[in-house]
Amino acid sequence: QEPSERRRHVTPHAFLVGPDMASGRGEYLKGFGNEFESEALPGALPQGRNNPLRCPLNLYAEQLSGTAFTAPRADGKNLRTWLYRIKPSVTHEPFRAPAFPNDHLMADFSGGRGDHGCCVTPNQLRWFPLEVPPKPGGGHAPTDFVRGLKTFCGAGSAAVKDGYAVHMYTFNADMARSCLANADGDLLLVPQMGELRVTTEMGVMWVPPGHVCVVPRGIRFSVDLERRGPPVKETSKTKHRAWCKRQRVHYLAREQRQGYTIEANSCHKLELLTPEQQLVARDALMAAIQAEAPGASLERLRERLTFVTLLKTLRQYDADMGASREDDVEGGARGYVLEIFGGHFELPNLGLIGANGLASARDFETPVAAFDGDGGRGGDDGESSRGGGGGSDEKPWRVVHKFLGELFEAEQDFSPFNVVAWHGNYVPYRYDLAKFCPMNTVAFDHPDPSIFTVLTCPGTGQRSGAAAADFVVFPPRVNTTADTFRLP
Repeated sequence: QEPSERRRHVTPHAFLVGPDMASGRGEYLKGFGNEFESEALPGALPQGRNNPLRCPLNLYAEQLSGTAFTAPRADGKNLRTWLYRIKPSVTHEPFRAPAFPNDHLMADFSGGRGDHGCCVTPNQLRWFPLEVPPKPGGGHAPTDFVRGLKTFCGAGSAAVKDGYAVHMYTFNADMARSCLANADGDLLLVPQMGELRVTTEMGVMWVPPGHVCVVPRGIRFSVDLERRGPPVKETSKTKHRAWCKRQRVHYLAREQRQGYTIEANSCHKLELLTPEQQLVARDALMAAIQAEAPGASLERLRERLTFVTLLKTLRQYDADMGASREDDVEGGARGYVLEIFGGHFELPNLGLIGANGLASARDFETPVAAFDGDGGRGGDDGESSRGGGGGSDEKPWRVVHKFLGELFEAEQDFSPFNVVAWHGNYVPYRYDLAKFCPMNTVAFDHPDPSIFTVLTCPGTGQRSGAAAADFVVFPPRVNTTADTFRLP
């Protein structure tokens, strides 16, 4: 390159990409464990080398390692990605304790009873869904993803890089000008309500319910509510659906003379009722709907729903209405997080299944490069330029760091999502669970639940075949094996 070309620097803009790419709805890189490369600006990636003295567009080269430098290359065990960013990630203020408490997070479950606030019990446990924080305003403070993250159970310890933790999240506000970097392990996000926009250093992912995404250890990211288009016009139908969402675990249809009670959370019990009982219970539930949503059309509902399928349909309103953009924006988001302290998620070995089945590597999607030039400075000549409103009046960015279950935060005057180009195999990714191909055609004896494994993290102990954690899915299955094979 000519010297004048080497001095050219990036003119930052807020996510200098198309609108689809900025929201995570654009193209993705397909594959699992691949060597990827992506650039938001043409010519941003160095060719033939990783860290030249002066990178194209005067960017800074950084390597993010997911494993030791000397980890074997075999089977993709050596993970690293080269990032080319507008400003180095280390130029921030010292880390300090955050201004909000974080005693609801844990990363050490190795102690005895009462240690670190952990309760040891041999009993089977389950939890009700967390309440979504009220909509900000009227005395209610906004709750973002970090503040809404709570630990429920786990094993092992992040200090020795062995074990896992299970968290739940609820939030109603975006992570405005902030990001999270988790040094304790990989995070697998499972949204249950509300569409997510997960912004990472490598790009942006759209993660609605029915999808999962993985953010590996050390990658900076933010989780926001995905808002699409104008609010949905409120009609009697949307009012009724919104009421069904708010009350989906509180439905009661009671017939006093027969002395029975039906809960919407126990759909498998409905078929035990007589047809007469079903009709009476359905009418009682319709009356409750009429009381809560006077504008609902009961006649249409009666024609559409038999009582045997009524509660099943109500439980699936979230999916049927696309999680109702109006309700999700107002009500926030809720979901689960699986954190693994040692190793990284892998595809399970298929063994006698063969080469195909379960989660296909081609269905995993990695975001393409997209950068935010807010507060960035191109070059070392003292010249700086800002984009996307990144003037001096803007508040500083906050980098929240999770380390051994504790939160720390530091401030910096530029966006952490300033990576213009990258290449490597240590990347975030998402997966559509509807693409999982189950294997379950049997003559008798249902196979073990391991047959539904989507991702696994191998254990670090001496137990053969044991995993630190498995993520499994039980999707709808079709049993159509008769007359399906035609000899050539």
